[in-house]
Amino acid sequence: MITKTLSNPFLNNQKCALVLGVVLSIAIFSHATAATSNPSVLPRGCHNEGYSFHHKALTLLPSKAGNNDSVYFVYNNSGSTINLYQLKSANAHMGLNINNKIRAYSWGVYSSDEDLVRFACSIENSDYDHGQLVDCQERLDVCEYTHVKYGLNNRGNYWMSRSNTRGGALRRVNRLGVLLTNE
Repeated sequence: MITKTLSNPFLNNQKCALVLGVVLSIAIFSHATAATSNPSVLPRGCHNEGYSFHHKALTLLPSKAGNNDSVYFVYNNSGSTINLYQLKSANAHMGLNINNKIRAYSWGVYSSDEDLVRFACSIENSDYDHGQLVDCQERLDVCEYTHVKYGLNNRGNYWMSRSNTRGGALRRVNRLGVLLTNE
């Protein structure tokens, strides 16, 4: 039996190559599946703080973490596009409303230097001009980068990335010259 195995090393090498190929294929497939199967995982360094949900609305509170300059990653965990409409109080100064649409299972990135920003969430509905109001807490996952370093010209309140993959949103923030740190 031993001489038979030694006498035909080609078959053993072929079997080893086949087994190794199958193992590598499984490993590559499982890694790719794991990377794409859970796109809602928060980016590294993004903290579950600096926001709240109240009366179906999302409230961003950058100053709660001690610094008004914050970047929020907002993930739409629902199967439909979410419209975010900025809510302003009656005594708020007149200015642009910063509204956005985040596609299903996509990320939006919002930069803020205000003390408080509120958004209402809706989904498309032909019966209503701005869609049907939905509970933001059921449809969105949010995290905050509290230690952000901006360049000279990119501070303020705006959507850095409107609707993108997690990696695409991170690349967009990087291209804008914003440094997300873990300090």
